[in-house]
Parts: sequence; C-alpha cells; structure tokens
Amino acid sequence: MAKTLWALGDAGLKSPIAKQLGEMIWEDRPYKFLYLGDVYHDGLLTEYEKGYHPNFGEMKSLTWPILGNHDWNTGNCEGWKTYWEGRPCWYSRTVEDWKILMLDSESSCEQHSFQWDFVKKNIENWHGP
Repeated sequence: MAKTLWALGDAGLKSPIAKQLGEMIWEDRPYKFLYLGDVYHDGLLTEYEKGYHPNFGEMKSLTWPILGNHDWNTGNCEGWKTYWEGRPCWYSRTVEDWKILMLDSESSCEQHSFQWDFVKKNIENWHGP
C-alpha cells in the first residue's frame, strides 16, 4: 500500500488559512509530514508554540522537520532545536523506494564540509531501486 507524504513550509503563522491547511493534512492521515522550514519571523520557541503548534502540532510525532533560514534568526536555531527536541540539523529517512535528505540551507554544503560529507555518504550508501 502506498504511503502518503505531505510537505509544506512557511506556514507557521497563526492564521485561519494555516489552521485550515493543518486540518486538511491531518484529515488525510498522512504517513509522514515534512515541514519545510520557517516558523516566522524569528524562529523563536514562542512562535512554534503559538503559531505552528495550534495548526500542525497534532502531527508532531509524524513530522520530519527541515530547518529554514528564518529558523536561524535566533543565531543558533534554539527555538527549532527546543521544539523538535534536539533533532539534528540534517538527517535522512527512507520511505519505500525513496531516500529523503533533510538538509539545512544555511549550513555549508561546500566540498568537504560536514553537510557535504553527509550527502556524499548517503548517496554512496543508497541501494534503492
């Protein structure tokens, strides 16, 4: 049976539209929800608690979050790290025949950087279809 993934970003504001999106996604009963970053405006924990959480918080256990540039506005993405309980800034997951890399656009991906090595290792070790 196919698994449904939803992906959405830039929707962490407390708004009726964000609430409707969260309800629509939740009603679809996705396997996983990829939140593509940016809980506006500064990536503060209070923005996650008051904006993101009321709209998408019930999906927290099935969410694979991805850092956005606004999440770094605190200087150390502290709000993101606290809300997501210490998840790494980049990581990978496999779903059926897909290898999904969650990367941080604000971290270097220049050759031989930590994130570059992470990507390279994941590509070299991928034995997909």
